[in-house]
Amino acid sequence: MKNRFNSIPFLFVLMIAFFSCDKSSDKDTDPVIDDSELQDNTDIRDLAATDIAPEMTNILKEDHNVLIYELTIEPGDTLPYHEHPYNSFYIMQGGTLEIIFEDLTSATIEFETGQTGIGAPAGDMAINRGETTIKVLMHEFYSLIIKENKDLYSVNWKEGAFYIAPKMTELKHDEFGIVIYELTIEPGETLPYHVHPYHSNYIIEGGILEVIVGNASSGTTKEYLEGRLGLGNPLADVAINRGETTVKVLMQEIYSLNP
Repeated sequence: MKNRFNSIPFLFVLMIAFFSCDKSSDKDTDPVIDDSELQDNTDIRDLAATDIAPEMTNILKEDHNVLIYELTIEPGDTLPYHEHPYNSFYIMQGGTLEIIFEDLTSATIEFETGQTGIGAPAGDMAINRGETTIKVLMHEFYSLIIKENKDLYSVNWKEGAFYIAPKMTELKHDEFGIVIYELTIEPGETLPYHVHPYHSNYIIEGGILEVIVGNASSGTTKEYLEGRLGLGNPLADVAINRGETTVKVLMQEIYSLNP
C-alpha cells in the first residue's frame, strides 16, 4: 500500500528518540500569522488496528474524533498491516517487537513498561519476537488543527497543570498540539487550579481524590482505581489527594483536537 503521508513511520521515530520539550519556558512569541493546518485522517478510520485485528484490540473510548484502545500482542503473534493517524502510545506491559514499515524496512525494539511516545500518521505491522505478552494503550487522533505556535490555541497552555505545577508533573512529550505528562499527587497535596483542553487521563496508581470543578467551593471525593480511563471536554479544576496513597495519572492534553 502506498505511503499516504510520506513521513517516517511513527514507532521508528519514537523509539530512536523522544521529542524534546521545554517544560518551563516563559518566552513570549508573536502569534502574528495563524499557520493552522487541518489534519483530517478520518478517511483511514477503517484501516485502524481495531478494524484490522479486532481479536487483538479492545476499544475503550471513541469520541470527539479520538479512538482509544488497548492492544495486546502475544509472543509470536503478528499485528497485520494497519494505518495510524496522529497518535500516542503508553506501554502497559513491555516486550520485544519487530516493527515492519511501509517501505518494508524493519527494526526490532525492546519496549519498557511505562514508555510513552507520540507520532505522525504512518502504516506498519508488528511481530512480538519476545517471550512476554505486550500490552499498549493507544490514542489515535483523527482530526487535528495543528498550529505552529501553541499560543494560537483557544485554551491557554500556560494554565495547564504541567506549567502551573512543574514539581508535580513530568513532561513526556509536546508535539502536534498534544502534551503528555505524568501527574503525581502525594497524600494531602493539592494540584492548584488549572485548565484542560480536550484531554484524557489514565490512572497509573490509584487513590482518593477530591476534584473541584470550575469556581465551586467544594467538589466530589471518590476513589480512582488503577487502570481507570477518562476522555473529557475542556474544563478547569482543582484536585486534592484525600487518601493515604500517592496518585499517579498519565495525562494527555489535546490542544489541537478538531472534535
